[in-house]
Amino acid sequence: MTDLDTLKRILWITCPDRIQSIRPRFLRRIVKLLRLPGFLIKNPWILKRSPLILPYIEMPVTTRCTLRCEKCANLMQWYRRPEDVECPDLIRYFNRLVSVVDYTVAFTFLGGEPLLYPRLGELLEHAVYCDKIGIVKVTTNGTILPTEERLLAILAHPKVFVEISDYGDLSRRKSELISLFEKRRIRYVFFRAQENWYDFGGMEFRAREETALRKQFALCAAGCRSYYRGRLHWCPRSGHGMELGFIPDTPGDYVDLMDPDLSTGELRIKIRAFCSLDGITACNYCDKGTDLFLPVPAAVQMEQGKDRLGSEP
Repeated sequence: MTDLDTLKRILWITCPDRIQSIRPRFLRRIVKLLRLPGFLIKNPWILKRSPLILPYIEMPVTTRCTLRCEKCANLMQWYRRPEDVECPDLIRYFNRLVSVVDYTVAFTFLGGEPLLYPRLGELLEHAVYCDKIGIVKVTTNGTILPTEERLLAILAHPKVFVEISDYGDLSRRKSELISLFEKRRIRYVFFRAQENWYDFGGMEFRAREETALRKQFALCAAGCRSYYRGRLHWCPRSGHGMELGFIPDTPGDYVDLMDPDLSTGELRIKIRAFCSLDGITACNYCDKGTDLFLPVPAAVQMEQGKDRLGSEP
């Protein structure tokens, strides 16, 4: 994506939906042009020669989930004691990220199941009112109906939308969610996950050669940068895989934004280098980008009586 394409995307995203409904087209352009000076005042970085822009970031807020999917791509099934990340820590991680980068086009809160997180509304407010964030997304599995007024109010903000992963009968409250979102004017989209589940494979070491790993990495094209506990990883499998001890802790595969020995300038250099990687250790513990990456039934649940490692407790 060129710098011009990025700028166009940012301007498109930051304009309220109502502008898109203005007719005729030239009036929409005039309205957008009138908004541009205010946008530049709030975002002077846009005039930088080489702004540091991240297209997409995911921040897991909890490893707790209402489902126990055998093939969860984010490895939630491997946590023996799922837990929330402390809210003050999440805010520190968020503040550090936006102090280093110039802009993030899309920022997603996910889990586990993020609607289990008791202070999600507070986190969303923090992101929504940050000028360096374009859009804010929450991903839910359709099993929980939010009731907290603070959360519902911020979900209705124009910068926010909710992605409902549709797992068929497992997403037992999706109809109620839709009714609630329609009533509260909360933007939402359906992701028909039952048609798009793939098997990333187990967590065993694959022992692939470097050439094969580079090819796999190029074919994977994972766009889901995971920002977990202050570390910016290429994907959730890398972040959670290292957290769980399946993948060796490899500093070259992530950027530790909470490193007190690194200045903002040094972190920017590290992030640029990170974005130019041509392979990571996690690829040797994954099948995406290979012929083994095959479709599977969505959200198949683990058998009763087994723990999250798939063995008898």
